[in-house]
Amino acid sequence: MPTTVDNEEAERSRTELAGLAALGLAYVLAGLGLFYGLAIDSMQVFTAAVIAILVLLAVSMVIIVRNEPLVSRENVVISVCGPCLDAE
Repeated sequence: MPTTVDNEEAERSRTELAGLAALGLAYVLAGLGLFYGLAIDSMQVFTAAVIAILVLLAVSMVIIVRNEPLVSRENVVISVCGPCLDAE
């Protein structure tokens, strides 16, 4: 019996899922590059892996900003209540 979703917009298309899977695989490969760079004591491989991770972080931030608005009710509550917690 197939399940139904109340909000049809919540489901991602196959291309979006494939893109996110590719992004995850790229993170794993960059992590393996870090490990390999440390294992063979190569600063060039290590630097390339760090640069790859920084590029992947930038791509991830673009995806997050596109999907989640910066100004939302939750973010307003966090920005108002956050400094109150640090005042202790």
